Amino acid sequence: MRALDIDENASDGAHEIVLCACGVAYALRDGTRLLDDVDITLRPGEAVALIGPSGAGKTTLLATLAARAGSRLVAGAVTANGRRYGAGGFAAFGTVAPQDDVLLQNLTPREALRFAATLRGADPKRVDALLVDTGLMERADVRARLLSGGQRKRLSLGLELIHSPAVLLADEPTSGLDSVAAAATTQLLLEHSAEMTVAAVVHQPSIAVFLKFARVAVLAGGRLCYDGATADVAAFFGAPDAPAGLVYANPAELAIEAVVDGAAAAAWAARAKPGAPAEGRALPKRPRVRRVVVLRALVARAALQVFRSQGLFQVFSACASSLFFGVTFFRMSNAQRQADIRLSAVFMAVVLNGLVPGTLQSCFVPLERPTMRREYLNGVWRLSDFLAARVLVASLMQVASATCFALIFHHMAQLRGRLWVFGGAMILSGLLMQQIGLLLGAVMGDILKALPIYIPINLIGLVYSGFFFTNHNLTKHVQKIGYPLWYQSVYRYSLTIVVVNEFRRGRFDFCDPAADFCPLSAFDDGRDRVRRRVLLTGYLDIDLADVDAYYVWVQVGYILFFVAAARVAIERLALRP
Repeated sequence: MRALDIDENASDGAHEIVLCACGVAYALRDGTRLLDDVDITLRPGEAVALIGPSGAGKTTLLATLAARAGSRLVAGAVTANGRRYGAGGFAAFGTVAPQDDVLLQNLTPREALRFAATLRGADPKRVDALLVDTGLMERADVRARLLSGGQRKRLSLGLELIHSPAVLLADEPTSGLDSVAAAATTQLLLEHSAEMTVAAVVHQPSIAVFLKFARVAVLAGGRLCYDGATADVAAFFGAPDAPAGLVYANPAELAIEAVVDGAAAAAWAARAKPGAPAEGRALPKRPRVRRVVVLRALVARAALQVFRSQGLFQVFSACASSLFFGVTFFRMSNAQRQADIRLSAVFMAVVLNGLVPGTLQSCFVPLERPTMRREYLNGVWRLSDFLAARVLVASLMQVASATCFALIFHHMAQLRGRLWVFGGAMILSGLLMQQIGLLLGAVMGDILKALPIYIPINLIGLVYSGFFFTNHNLTKHVQKIGYPLWYQSVYRYSLTIVVVNEFRRGRFDFCDPAADFCPLSAFDDGRDRVRRRVLLTGYLDIDLADVDAYYVWVQVGYILFFVAAARVAIERLALRP
């Protein structure tokens, strides 16, 4: 017995969808056809198994029914209740369970289903019922990465069943499972087929799995070879007669072997084609979930993911680093012979608080891209809401890390500048580099590509940060290249704020050139002191008139720009079908 009851509205047909592919042809850019004149109709209350040899077009047909084929659909149309629809329209009444068990690894089944119910506007009571149906109640509080293959497949299906969609398209839900797990996953799928329209790509099904489906569609070479009752497959493909109740071979294997030569496709094509269904009832609209509810759920889920994947490692790493550098630059004196050391100390602080958070953020899109694509294409959330939640959680982690670093390092190194300015610069540096890392991860789509690009970009920014040289130190020919890099170096703005904060007030103690290394003697004010203001404008080439608020707003502008660019890159590159 299932723990879930059929939705009361399902009985009156309010959510019934008849899905139809009428004369569909799908081709690649080079003209290769993956689907050729396919006609198939999916009706409520029956689960259809799509089988065929590799490259038959099964997954392509599923993508076409989900309106994810795009402009490569060269002929025919897909309709729901006789009405054409697009990808957004399909997400309003249907969902796709991908081939891979795409899950958030650090969430438990109970947490994953609860978040899915909130985001999709489902009844929270369905969570426990689905845990029973999927056989996961005993493993409900175990993280997904510790589940077995069969349990992960059933959880993956449960995430798509939580909101009772009118149409469910499952891509190879039994692949990689043993016969027992495959049968259990298939049974879960079929138990819910009475209240929805279901089609599943089944790769090399066992006879036990195959016979669970009442209807089967066989494809080969992008053409439909058979579409009818499972019980008639053996007879259609010329199986030898067998005594009642006995089968000499798996009908699925027999069908797949028979369609390789193309004769079956030609024979089926000679039959009369079914007409397109007449336009019926209006398609349902996506349930409205308040945006604040969606944002709250996305933030809570992102916080769990980040906390459990990185834990407090980022904060702990920042605190440990501050202790190490605090010991290295412990209690620097106010003598000018340590001015360069003081400058090195604040430079290393800016580098550390920018490099680490940006590196972590550059891995985000490549690691979670499969989950993001699944939820985005199924219409679970808006990209702007999802991105806002992730950026907010990552920003809070950076604020905590930078605050810990600033408190410890500022005290141990005995910095003279204002603590809140120093800490604020550390936070801004990290936030800015996080967004650059997010953009690069979205553009490259792979950690092995994102990191080799991110690190050189950081090094270029560091070289032109003003620590190693100023722009006026360059030759005229180099300045033509250096000027754009000089003003685009995001590290320069944070470093300038920190340096001005540290060197602007007071004077350095003078040193004896005969006894000490005195790099700043040229800025002696004649009273055995080195004026810090003169040092900033002359030695470091910092225009004090532009620093305070101006440089902060430059960084805020950069942050907003890179977030907007990352959103476009994620939508057009990482999430495209």
